[in-house]
Amino acid sequence: MATRSPPGSGVRVTRGLLAVSILMSLGCEPTRASKSAGSGIRTFTPFYFLTEPVDIVTLRGSPAVLNCSVHAEPPAKIEWKKDGTFLNLASDDRRRLLPDGSLFFTSVVHSKHNKPDEGVYQCVATVDSLGSIVSRTARLSVAGLPRFSSQPEAASVYVGDSVTLSCDVNAELVPFVQWEKDRNLMELNDRVAILSNGSLAISNANESDAGMYRCSVGSGSTQKYSEEAEITVLLETGDDRPWSSLDNHFPLTRILGQSSSVALCC
Repeated sequence: MATRSPPGSGVRVTRGLLAVSILMSLGCEPTRASKSAGSGIRTFTPFYFLTEPVDIVTLRGSPAVLNCSVHAEPPAKIEWKKDGTFLNLASDDRRRLLPDGSLFFTSVVHSKHNKPDEGVYQCVATVDSLGSIVSRTARLSVAGLPRFSSQPEAASVYVGDSVTLSCDVNAELVPFVQWEKDRNLMELNDRVAILSNGSLAISNANESDAGMYRCSVGSGSTQKYSEEAEITVLLETGDDRPWSSLDNHFPLTRILGQSSSVALCC
């Protein structure tokens, strides 16, 4: 039995086919953005940002990147503005353009009286036959010198247990926190992680975790270290640990029907 098309569907299909037929008769490909020579018809040419810069916080003396990339044919010319003025990157050996159009700072300069890198940036892309497009603004800020609101303290941990070492810093500095064990930079994994406040968490501890730990913030001349703290790993497993005895005078209560082997702990 023949199915009945919804009302109006035949009209939509016919109109779509008609539009495609007209474009093909004019020598244009409906999905291709180009200018048809001799036809006098100009179609849309894709020209847009793939990536735009976002606000970043960095440290004095550290490298930094403001991202920018563009889709355009032919390729676009990329320039950067700082505080509304175009940068002359040809005469600047600290700031340079990456192949994708991003702006790279080899070392951010910032002092009390000289702040050449801090400011508001925009990426500007230009194609001669199309014009220019301007990205959103993005602020590059330089954080102050690191200050530790808490320092790591010596701790003992049983094999298989977890331990945390404090290294509290301002939230804007947490991305720059690193940890060292015995003065060697630590690698993070599914067992060793830096928490959202900069502290170090070690789970499922083993003998190799014993040592001296410290956290650091920054790099180069701005590197600042916390005090060192020792982690001692105790070899007893959970089953071998000594039980803490209960005070003989502490009253114990047994619920009717409950096994007498269950003790209520203080």
